[in-house]
Amino acid sequence: MLWLAVMPEASAARDAVHALDMLTLEYRAPFPLSLVLSRASVFKYQLLFRHLLACHHVQRELRGAWQAQQRSRWGEAQRALMMTCSSGLQRMLHFWRSYEHYVSFE
Repeated sequence: MLWLAVMPEASAARDAVHALDMLTLEYRAPFPLSLVLSRASVFKYQLLFRHLLACHHVQRELRGAWQAQQRSRWGEAQRALMMTCSSGLQRMLHFWRSYEHYVSFE
C-alpha cells in the first residue's frame, strides 16, 4: 500500500512551516516485493518525491510571476526592461520544465 503521510512538526519554535517540508511518501511492500524494495530504496524514492514536489512548487511560482508580469501595464520607458524580465522568466520556466522532465523520466 502507498501512503501519503504528514510528519509532525519538528519544532514549535519554527515560524514558517511549509507543507512541502511535512509531506512524505511511504510504502510498505509485501514479502516477495520487499526483497527488491528495501527500506533504503524506499528512502531514496522519498527523497526523489520531495525533490520533485519542490521543483513543481518552483515551477508554479515562476508561472505565477510570469502571469503577474503579463497582466501589468508599463509605459514606453519601462518596456525594454520588462521585455528583458519577461525573457528571463520564460527562460527560467523552460529550464525548470526541462529539469523536472529529466528528473522524472531519465
